Amino acid sequence: MCGIFGYLGKSDAAPILIKGLKKQEYRGYDSAGIALNCDDNSLYVVKKAGRVSQLERAVDFSVKSCCGIAHTRWATHGKPSDENSHPHTSGDIAVVHNGIIENYQYLKDKLKNKGYKFNSDTDTEVIAKLIDSKYSSGTELIDAVLYAVNKLEGSFAIAVIARGVNEIICARKNSPLIVGFAKSGYYIASDIPALLEYTKKVHILKSGEVLQIKEDRAELTDFYGNKLKTEIKNIEAESSDSELSGFESYMLKEIYEIPASVNRTVTSNKDITDFLKNKKFNHIYIIGCGTAYNAGRAAESYIENWSKIKVTSTLASEFRYDTRLCDKNSLAVFITQSGETADTLEALKAAKECGAYCLAITNVENSSITHIADKSLFTKAGPEIAVASTKAYCCQVALLTLFAAGFAKAGGNNELFDEVCSELLLETNRISEYLEKQNVSILAEKYKDTKSVFFIGRGRDYPLAEEGSLKFKEITYISSEGYAAGELKHGTIALMDKNALVVAIVTKSDMVDKIVNAVCEVRARGAKVVVLSTLEVEARFKDISDDVIIVNGGKFPTIAAVVPLQLFAYYTAKIKGLDADKPRNLAKSVTVE
Repeated sequence: MCGIFGYLGKSDAAPILIKGLKKQEYRGYDSAGIALNCDDNSLYVVKKAGRVSQLERAVDFSVKSCCGIAHTRWATHGKPSDENSHPHTSGDIAVVHNGIIENYQYLKDKLKNKGYKFNSDTDTEVIAKLIDSKYSSGTELIDAVLYAVNKLEGSFAIAVIARGVNEIICARKNSPLIVGFAKSGYYIASDIPALLEYTKKVHILKSGEVLQIKEDRAELTDFYGNKLKTEIKNIEAESSDSELSGFESYMLKEIYEIPASVNRTVTSNKDITDFLKNKKFNHIYIIGCGTAYNAGRAAESYIENWSKIKVTSTLASEFRYDTRLCDKNSLAVFITQSGETADTLEALKAAKECGAYCLAITNVENSSITHIADKSLFTKAGPEIAVASTKAYCCQVALLTLFAAGFAKAGGNNELFDEVCSELLLETNRISEYLEKQNVSILAEKYKDTKSVFFIGRGRDYPLAEEGSLKFKEITYISSEGYAAGELKHGTIALMDKNALVVAIVTKSDMVDKIVNAVCEVRARGAKVVVLSTLEVEARFKDISDDVIIVNGGKFPTIAAVVPLQLFAYYTAKIKGLDADKPRNLAKSVTVE
């Protein structure tokens, strides 16, 4: 992985390809490249380790072509290097690829026996040579691609061009790929925001589909060449949704979009209870990865309290190997911003094999998970460009809280459901008020040289502490962990000294005394302490902490309380001179296991 872009039309391809790659830089990558089928029937390929800007400086824009493919790579097989960058070529073939080819070593050995030599450490080069092994014998490009995709095991989205042939072949198995249809030509991308400047008419390839794009038409088939009908959809999003709009970074912009995003999510999901009627479950599983997993845990107690059903939160990467008595009487809730997270999709398949009813919560309509789950609910966060999730997390917590109240409504308690809706909308007002006056950058400057940070909380504040820690380590590269405050004495307190910073979170009044004790314990070992609360507790912590952040919180304070944690991470990264939008080694959509 990480980002594919392609173009076939009447305009000069190279500038469009570079622009398309820049639109997808948020996905995270370590190298980039382009391949052009040139007007003089040559194949022009440039690829570089590093940023798209480095690739742009290396490209000769005088080369004429109306057909090309491009890629930003996040290393899986082979270190970041010019040689390992995409596109990969063989003979007249050039290929870009997202995903992982699980049987690449077997195929590589077979191809070596045929005389092929390999120039990279990647699994992708196998695809180029596999296609070339058929194409070079006189087979049509589409037939050579069909031959190859039926040999590949694993996950992939590929775009293929051939020297002297003005067409692009796209194929998908699991990894996302989208084709935009416009008067100016055809556009291929891994994410919708990259296409919005050119068109809102798209076909989202399903797993097992191949699209042959020519100058005057696009023909869809399955992997066996059987003709299929394209399903062109109109995308509602505007291209301005993925612009900075005056903000200095996407992450900061998206934090400030939280109130509007949560408001849209709540108001568009008031019929959430319909599918719960007449359904009986004896166990509910909440499943996700990273931030999505933290969102599930943040709402776990609400779901359990209002459904009166046992709830288990599990990491998607673990669930598929331990389904924990999941059966036909279980409800499995899968949370993923992109709808393409590989581990979450595999966990969903495992749950379906157990007979569970599978519910997807995602931000992307027509994403892979929506085609597998029994039911999908959608957050309305809008495009999230920064790699570190902010507004999507808040929308997930809001939707899960509303989902929890849906059990009460399905049981006839309309009052509780209406109250939850109202409270969640009030929460957006509180966040807006806080954002107008926040000064977290002062704290970030004060603690920028901290060597390690520990986020602690109890009860519902424990997953919030883990989310705060995750954001902090993602973009500041400072060692950070989230802990249950009561567990400090069971090992973690050994790490407390003058170089440590503890962020103590308390949003429940019955936990204040316990957090006071924890703060005193770490202060006694020399650690600095910042207290974050949605309660009026300044007097309790004034003399035993270094700083206190108060956010006005209502009955569901998790959403409001996470905002200063996100800002703390953001401003710390900024002060350290780091790019908060594109943290190293991370990708926005994790489409490999």
